[in-house]
Amino acid sequence: MSSDPQATGPHSDPRLPADRIGANAANETAFLPNSVELDTVSQKVTSATDTDATLELQAADAERTGDFSCDPDATAAFASTGERIPSTRNRISIPGYRILGELGRGAMGVVYKAHQLRADRSVALKVMLHSDHAQSEEAARFTKEAQSAARLQHPNIVQIYEVGEAGETPYFTLEFVEGGTLARRMAKQMLTTSESAKMMLTLSQAMAYAHQRGVIHRDLKPANILVTNEGAPKIADFGLARRTDDVSHLTIDGTILGTPNYMSPEQASGKQAEIGPLSDVYTLGAILYEMLTGRPPFKGASAWEVIQQVRTAEPMPPSTLQPGIARDLETICFKCLQKEPEKRYGSAQLLADDLQRFLNNEPILARPIGSVERIIRLCKRYPREARLIGLVAALMLLMTLGATATAYRINQDRKSISQQRDQIKDQRDEISKEKDISDQRLTTYRTTVSELVNRAPNLLQDAPLGAGTREEFIKLIRDILDRSEDTGAVGPSRQWGLEAIALRQGEDFLSQAAMDLSQSDRGEDAARKLQNAADKFSQAEKIAQEIYDQKPEKPEDTSKAASNLAVAISKKATTSSLQDAPLQHVAPLFQQAIKLRRESLAALEAESKTVAIRQAELGAELARYGDYLLTMISKNNDPIKFATRATEISQEAVDLVRQAIDVLPKDSRDSQAARQDLGMAFGVLARAAVIRGLEDQAKSAFEESAGTYQTLSTDFPNRFTFRKLMVESANAYGDYLLGKKADPKLIEQQYSIAIGDLKRTFDSPELRTLLNGFNGLAMQFYRLGTVSRQRGESAKAKEYFERCGLLREMAWQETIQNRASGDHENSLDSSITQRIELMLAKARCGHVATVREHAPWLADRAEQTVEANGNEGRAGIYEAKYLFLQAAAAYGMLAEHLPAAEQDETLDQAMRWVERAINTGFSDVTYLRQDPDLDALQKLDRYQQLLASKFPEP
Repeated sequence: MSSDPQATGPHSDPRLPADRIGANAANETAFLPNSVELDTVSQKVTSATDTDATLELQAADAERTGDFSCDPDATAAFASTGERIPSTRNRISIPGYRILGELGRGAMGVVYKAHQLRADRSVALKVMLHSDHAQSEEAARFTKEAQSAARLQHPNIVQIYEVGEAGETPYFTLEFVEGGTLARRMAKQMLTTSESAKMMLTLSQAMAYAHQRGVIHRDLKPANILVTNEGAPKIADFGLARRTDDVSHLTIDGTILGTPNYMSPEQASGKQAEIGPLSDVYTLGAILYEMLTGRPPFKGASAWEVIQQVRTAEPMPPSTLQPGIARDLETICFKCLQKEPEKRYGSAQLLADDLQRFLNNEPILARPIGSVERIIRLCKRYPREARLIGLVAALMLLMTLGATATAYRINQDRKSISQQRDQIKDQRDEISKEKDISDQRLTTYRTTVSELVNRAPNLLQDAPLGAGTREEFIKLIRDILDRSEDTGAVGPSRQWGLEAIALRQGEDFLSQAAMDLSQSDRGEDAARKLQNAADKFSQAEKIAQEIYDQKPEKPEDTSKAASNLAVAISKKATTSSLQDAPLQHVAPLFQQAIKLRRESLAALEAESKTVAIRQAELGAELARYGDYLLTMISKNNDPIKFATRATEISQEAVDLVRQAIDVLPKDSRDSQAARQDLGMAFGVLARAAVIRGLEDQAKSAFEESAGTYQTLSTDFPNRFTFRKLMVESANAYGDYLLGKKADPKLIEQQYSIAIGDLKRTFDSPELRTLLNGFNGLAMQFYRLGTVSRQRGESAKAKEYFERCGLLREMAWQETIQNRASGDHENSLDSSITQRIELMLAKARCGHVATVREHAPWLADRAEQTVEANGNEGRAGIYEAKYLFLQAAAAYGMLAEHLPAAEQDETLDQAMRWVERAINTGFSDVTYLRQDPDLDALQKLDRYQQLLASKFPEP
């Protein structure tokens, strides 16, 4: 059901699908915005990226002749057409033109760099895609783009040279501009305020010309503005342009056209009748905003979030992001960005006029200026006279103030002499008091710094901080510790603080590496960050070892030294496991950490308040070791042995942590941490029981884990970590029940826990970004659709699957749009997870084109992986055998929606992929027999016969 190897459930890990139940699945959770009606999310969203390839890739051609790579921004729209774009590379032939290479392709057309033979010049040649079966609306749009641009003859608008048709293939040619796009230029270096104003003046004048001739662009953005080598801008891509006299109604009301970061509120609302020249004025303001600040007015985790902001939110003042921006230019920008069209400039020409006034140092009309500001402007226009007047005024003011100040100072000096005499007497008495309390102040300082460095790890772990914020926080603590070394006031606390900093830096690298490991084209980055994490943990271990070797005299300090050393070694073990170190290297590290934890506990006296804390820490370490053993099952021939050992370890962990919880104060942070460790230990126990086939024990442990996190989340609703774990554990329990085909009501109850929390917190942009946008919400809809299907509620299931598919389609198209230029197919290796998720959701809904596009792609990639690296080869985080199986699952689901004549062929292909997965090493029989995504195949006699022949029962 889930394509994420970190997801929970009996079908989650491609390496060991049945034995990672209960593992964390941070990427599966997201939050539902309270303000979004889910039914309206399905409103059609169309992107205007068709001829963006003409822009970005003309620039790429100028910089590296001969490298004609596809611009991903030109390959997709927000709403899929369900049709795979055929390749026309090296097959097109237009009389009178020599094709030099492909610049890029979009939803309607493919753009080539060509040489026009008769005119002896380079041109951009756009040809309509799949014209032999193009829809009439697409053909009309293609023709309308050429007609709109051809009406405009302006030095700052890309010119149309020729419109024609070769056979049944419509085409037109455009002016070829070699200087690159405005987007590319701004990415390299921000424009100055003066450059921004001049650039926007030229663009406004060009759009005023277009508006006067009845053409509205509707998709202005930096990527659609070319800049010549001399720096002159040229507006391009009239693919969404509309003539003011156009009554063809190609665009129906409710359709959202444009690019979210730059579209006007009326465009974002799909109000086609209200879109006019003032919509382009808004977009010009959005482009000016980005010129001034380096970012568009609104940004979000997804296209839909940006659309919502455009509709309802107000942009941050540019001067807040870039101090020093002229107030008048900011005022001009904000007037363009008014939500109501009537509050904007009345035309692009009026905008140009105000920009010209700004550049001339004249008052702008966007707001009246006061007398003081008028004087300042006059001074700017006549600086020499202003300096002379200012000098005279300053001399007169100084003379007046000097006389007054002299008299005042004489009087104050008399008073000061008397006050100082009294103060000397008072200070003499204070000296003895200061000496008495100096020791107390030093003790307080030591305690404060020690408390800071000891609590810093928890602060960094609990707060959903961005990477930059964490780095600043760590730097602050290190600065404090460095200053403390000069005073000699803190002692061992400084070493412990430095160890804590090294640990937290290592964890940051570890977290970043985990994200890179999910992308096949980021393998080198992941390896480097894993090594950085290992270096930081080794640094922490060295500091902890020095303190440990000193053998502190106090039992509490001895216990703490052993505990701190255990932390560093445990982190090294985790990092080594991600570096694919062998069991013989990693297991001893965990065992050494457990030994130190036991030593730390034994060092304490029985009545010590720290005993319960050390018990909980030992239990957590045991649980981590048990979790590691479960991850190694797929690489060993005796899974029951490993699962049995993991059961023993996790059961001891449960007993230890429960004892600690009974003693610790309920609301203390130590108690909270212990309860969190208890949930983890139960999760490991549950997964081990699943592998051993102990269903009652598995069900009980899953229930305990989910219940522990749910209680924690209720007791501490503002702790993000607890709520996240509550959602993950409830989903893990639901996934287990779903795989066992348990009571659907009980399954839905667990899945609904997550939905309830998502609705409560989705309005937080920080948390939504941290949890990977809408992906978690899409996964929750998929789960609910699956359980509704089991309950026989087909209409309800289809609704859930459609919602899931829409969110995953938005995520997929946004990934393609933001992809850097390069080999398009290879660059999508890193999006395999999104491919799988989208494919499965669309298969459940019977979207034939999407499934038949992605399933063969995954199978082909799996074959390439096996050919290059054998059965153990990976495409990103996925082993080839898992990709075969996901393709088979999608075809099995799809067959249920096909006519009878097509079902057999589709199921035959699905069975071939299942057999291929087994032959390349997939051996999890429980997954094959129980996973809900394979339910269509599980009904087939030949599927069951295949399993019986491949996995005979003893």
